[in-house]
Amino acid sequence: MNYEELQTVKKSEKALENMIHFRDTLDELNLWGLWKYRESIFQGLANKYTLAFNTKDDYLNKNELKIFLTAVLKSIGSPANNLTNFEDLKSEVKAINYGWILSWQKDVNKSGDSLIESIFIQKFDPKRTGIFELNAFQESISNLFGKSV
Repeated sequence: MNYEELQTVKKSEKALENMIHFRDTLDELNLWGLWKYRESIFQGLANKYTLAFNTKDDYLNKNELKIFLTAVLKSIGSPANNLTNFEDLKSEVKAINYGWILSWQKDVNKSGDSLIESIFIQKFDPKRTGIFELNAFQESISNLFGKSV
């Protein structure tokens, strides 16, 4: 957790609840490896679409979480912008990550990454240095909301 996030959750019980929901959702969807890229993803969305996350000191509300997940899917080539329901979006992530395996199993590569994490990291941090390729990410989400920007 960075300093700004810590200050936000200290000030607001709702922000703490939303952060826990965000982390739980990433864990449920086997996307925990994207936690370290969250700030870069938020920055890419803010730059590309003039979106402001956490403007109400609520950390990441459900709509913002939906935009986050949609951007991740879109960035790896999934046509996720057609999914308007949060549960449908989660189902799509699970379908990609878990495929045919049982729901209690997690399909991961040798590095421990799920399929979505593996594709995402290969595209935007291929050397696994923690240096996120922001321009490439922004280009990959060029029509996130169904139109080219």
